[in-house]
Amino acid sequence: MKTWIKHFEWLRTKRTVGKPEGELKGELEVEWHQVSLLRGLFESAGGVIDTRQRKFCLELTTNDSFELFVNILDLELVIAEPVSFGSFDAAKMTEALCKSEMSEGKDVDAILGEQLLQYIPIGFSDRERRVLPAELVRDMRLSVVTGFRTEMASIYHQVPSLTGHDVDTLVLVCFSASLPDPDEGLKNWVVSGRADGFYRQTLESMLESRKPELTVLTMTALLWYQGFRSQGPEKYWAPIWGSFLWDFGRLLRDRSIENALLVLENMAVSIERTMGNNCHQVIGRYLHLAIPEEPQQPPHVLDGLSDVYWCARLRHGYNHEGAWEEARREWGSTPGIIDDGGWDLGNDAKE
Repeated sequence: MKTWIKHFEWLRTKRTVGKPEGELKGELEVEWHQVSLLRGLFESAGGVIDTRQRKFCLELTTNDSFELFVNILDLELVIAEPVSFGSFDAAKMTEALCKSEMSEGKDVDAILGEQLLQYIPIGFSDRERRVLPAELVRDMRLSVVTGFRTEMASIYHQVPSLTGHDVDTLVLVCFSASLPDPDEGLKNWVVSGRADGFYRQTLESMLESRKPELTVLTMTALLWYQGFRSQGPEKYWAPIWGSFLWDFGRLLRDRSIENALLVLENMAVSIERTMGNNCHQVIGRYLHLAIPEEPQQPPHVLDGLSDVYWCARLRHGYNHEGAWEEARREWGSTPGIIDDGGWDLGNDAKE
């Protein structure tokens, strides 16, 4: 017990005095966070549980918490790069804790892993680590991660048909991007290029037949990604290849196109026009929030092509190639669209 008191006393002596009120407020929140981390560790080791003494700062990230946790215990852990999402090296942590006076000869293994994570936010559950990108979530504010968990539970309850290995990540992107103050961790993940693999895989998934909610959720995540990725004013204000649907085919085939943001915005508007009751409103809300209040381009004369395409996908469950052929049959040989074999993009996209 003396060791625990010593650590709490150390935190008390680190209190900051004589600083401006605004700066002091932020530091006091961090101090409370440190105290809460130590209190959580104490409780996980068998101490008396008192949730009132755990007041975590929701503006800090998982990485912040882990760094503060290591600092409090004065553990000599060599971390070459920020610890991934909850996947700290349990062996190194155990070894370090055993050397710390905090252990006092106890079985340190008992306070690691899932049990420890129930008390302090330095990581997450095994399931979350399996399905969410570590490089994204470890840099997100705790308030966002907590809100995401609640949102995810609500969505699975309201839309039980929404399944797939990528659903959690798609919801995380859409939820955190649609907040009044979008999470900086998400923006950094996209701008740094670390999300490029997610973007390519998500684009590729749009070739498949998907349930309406998953299709809408996927397109919404792509739109948010491209919005954060694009820098400066748009170079294009119209389709490059005759229609926005044709440009979308190019995007799926080549995984990139110069007017990608414009194309995805146009596709999103078309989806909102055509989805009707085929998509649950909780998912439709995400799409609505992603569409700019003032579209960058006026309606295009061939937007009807996009509407036919998305009707086929959302109402009839077609994959990309099937919906592409539906649009082709509906419009026939429309001048300016079939030139240069453009409709073959429906097949080329699979390559």
